Amino acid sequence: MTRSTPAGLTVLLALSLTAPVLTAPARAAPDPSQLDVLFIGNSYVNQNDLPKLTKALLTELHDGEVRVEALLRTGGKLKQAERDTSKDSPWRDMLVKEKWDWVILQEQSQVPGFGANQDDWDNSLRAIKKLDARIAGTGGNTALLNTWGYLNGDPRNRAIYPDYPTMQSRLDEGYGVFEVALTSGVREPRLIPAGPAFERIYLDLVGDGRDPLDPAGPFHALYYEDGGHPSPAGSYLAACVIAASLTGESPAGTGLGPDMGPVMSSYLQDVAARIVLGTPPQQEAPLTPDPAPPPLSADVAAGNLEPPATGGCGGWFGAVLLFLPLAGLRRSAGISRSG
Repeated sequence: MTRSTPAGLTVLLALSLTAPVLTAPARAAPDPSQLDVLFIGNSYVNQNDLPKLTKALLTELHDGEVRVEALLRTGGKLKQAERDTSKDSPWRDMLVKEKWDWVILQEQSQVPGFGANQDDWDNSLRAIKKLDARIAGTGGNTALLNTWGYLNGDPRNRAIYPDYPTMQSRLDEGYGVFEVALTSGVREPRLIPAGPAFERIYLDLVGDGRDPLDPAGPFHALYYEDGGHPSPAGSYLAACVIAASLTGESPAGTGLGPDMGPVMSSYLQDVAARIVLGTPPQQEAPLTPDPAPPPLSADVAAGNLEPPATGGCGGWFGAVLLFLPLAGLRRSAGISRSG
């Protein structure tokens, strides 16, 4: 017996065989020439818009498009950044749902030099390892921004940070331990030696028989009046070091730094190339930077090196997602820290 097919079903079968298959539009492949960089840090990065300075230099040194963004918390520590990226939040979305070639981690300015078996230092190491694992999971690379010591040491922690050279040495040692902790057979972080670049200027002046702490000199000019936050010159030096570290190219000849003439700009570019690339010195330290650093910004003038904010809100500031938590000075085991 032959069973007939209803006419309506015949039409549907015909349409199903002849109609085109509809699929979701393909996602555009990422541009392999584009360099994508994310900062995670605090006011040391936000001051003078270090991401913007870095992007300008990378644009000159990198053959391709450049994108630079940042996740910043005033006075923040990487422990807080790790917590915020471990749960559903704008921080996690930015870190794990975007494509980054490099994620630059900057710890609170005192913590890396506190040393092992101190709570903040141990928490920092754990947080860096967890953040690196998340970065690795997205196919990105981790960089550690080795920051600079305070101009006159840390008045809150004279026992361990009595002066600039001691503080810089302890910070360098701490970041070096962090670097080793992240290094494996398949993964190696990039240490960005911004602090050692500051130190190079200090040592240049000592070698010339000059006082590096002279308020009119080029080392002093790297700092705002609080002696911790970078001036535009300090941020520009850090940006030159970052750009050279990520590209392997010298920033020499890339133009003028913010609020600087050609002599100071060229000197800072030269210092960055010497520290990162090992090139011989081409510029002598200027006698007096011109013009002088601008006055301290109002939000830092209150006296905190990394000032506490007054609320827990966050918002977009250009390319920077800035979260401002409640924070204050805390004490533990004879160590004081801000933010």
